[in-house]
Amino acid sequence: MADRSTNETFDASQLKNHTLAHKVYDAVVKTQSCQKHYETFCESTQIKNLQSKINYNFKDKLVLTRAFTHSSFVHEYNEEIKSYERLEFLGDSILGAYVSQELFKSFDNFSEGKLSKLKSALVNEDTLSELSMFLGLDTFVLRGKGELKEELTNSIKCDVFESLIGAVAVDSSLSDALNVLEGIIKLYEKESEKVFFSEQRLVMFDPKSTLQEYTMKNFGSLPKYEAMRVEDKFCVELWIEGQKKAEAINISKKAAMKEVALNFLNKNKEISKN
Repeated sequence: MADRSTNETFDASQLKNHTLAHKVYDAVVKTQSCQKHYETFCESTQIKNLQSKINYNFKDKLVLTRAFTHSSFVHEYNEEIKSYERLEFLGDSILGAYVSQELFKSFDNFSEGKLSKLKSALVNEDTLSELSMFLGLDTFVLRGKGELKEELTNSIKCDVFESLIGAVAVDSSLSDALNVLEGIIKLYEKESEKVFFSEQRLVMFDPKSTLQEYTMKNFGSLPKYEAMRVEDKFCVELWIEGQKKAEAINISKKAAMKEVALNFLNKNKEISKN
């Protein structure tokens, strides 16, 4: 196996929050064996539990392992290993088609524009990383030495969720991939007590637009956001028709504006229902 990492000593087991991914890394480093990498990963209790949770058992363990293999791992140990990127591409397309169909069936009074907005609220980094965390996929991502030292980003969590769906399609069929996806969402709804295909997702995704539509419809004016520096953060006040309605503080002015709009909408839930 070609190890293109540096000669610096690195023991993944010493890292905080030691996971299956760290265990696999250690096994590969010590044995220099791709086969050991597959065995350690696929035969783990965590992966067996995952397959049970999604109600699907992979026939091709190589495809299963590839679904969680980040490009940084491939860079260090490239022999016979491919990253999840192509599976992610496939899974993204399957997910998009599934969500589009479900929205079309569930919201027959929505215009094409509103359906597109709600789809964007569902098929995005934040929502998909939430599903990824729900399944515990964040602990399975096989990464290189440098990446393992860093906290897993929402972008990668989102990627591996899409990759998992793509892997089921490759291992079996598009039909099975759609069934797995549907099962995951139903399980998520049951355990989290949240409705996945909900208009409320749109409010949470883009609260400023929802608020703007409300103020234009009812007052013929736009909400105003006044930002001021408070030490190393931004305090943003929301004003509607000359009245201060809410405020929020965040290190990012953009995030604070989104937060203050969402806070106001959460306190006035009848707005988001209109």
